[in-house]
Amino acid sequence: MACSWSSRSQAGESSSYAELKNLKTKLVGLWLVIQLKRMKAVAQIHESCFFLIVIFLVLFHTTFVDDFIQQSCKKAADRERSLNYTFCVSTLEADPKSHGADLYGLANITLYLAGTKVINITAQTQELKKDPKVDQPALQDCEELYEDAPDSMQEAIDSFKEKDYEAALNPLSAALNAPDTCETGFQERKAVSPLKKEDDDFTQLGVISLTFIGLLSGKQ
Repeated sequence: MACSWSSRSQAGESSSYAELKNLKTKLVGLWLVIQLKRMKAVAQIHESCFFLIVIFLVLFHTTFVDDFIQQSCKKAADRERSLNYTFCVSTLEADPKSHGADLYGLANITLYLAGTKVINITAQTQELKKDPKVDQPALQDCEELYEDAPDSMQEAIDSFKEKDYEAALNPLSAALNAPDTCETGFQERKAVSPLKKEDDDFTQLGVISLTFIGLLSGKQ
């Protein structure tokens, strides 16, 4: 009888031990689950903070860049009444190279755009010769006016790159005579100018470049 009781006692102890071991395993598992969830939550918070920091830095940089462009265009427009502030800002903000650029960099961009615009206008005049609706005598005058403009713009760009601002201003000013005189020719003949937008854009790009270079040279 004692032996039977002893066997039952040992069996009970073995069962209790197994239950305790099983409970311990469950508690460890539960602790691990809680820790994993906590780590995941912390990671998500850190990830969210990281993205917020990145977004803040991007917005800060973009705002800083936009502010500098706007300040530069405002300063230029204050010194030259014919300069279109809105055109200045929109043109520069649309160019990826303007991001992080200083005043020299902005002037370099507008000079390059002005040079490209001149080439486009000279090519466009050739195409317009085929259009019977265009006043050909006025167009012929424009073609002659723009004949030397590409070389003048290249001279201005080369001098600017050497930071010889005085030498850059003269050929740039000479090239800017073309669009104004071209438009006057069409007006005198009471004809519609097909180059109106191109002439206006080139004029603005040239004026902006002139003013920026003037600011760089300390003349404005």
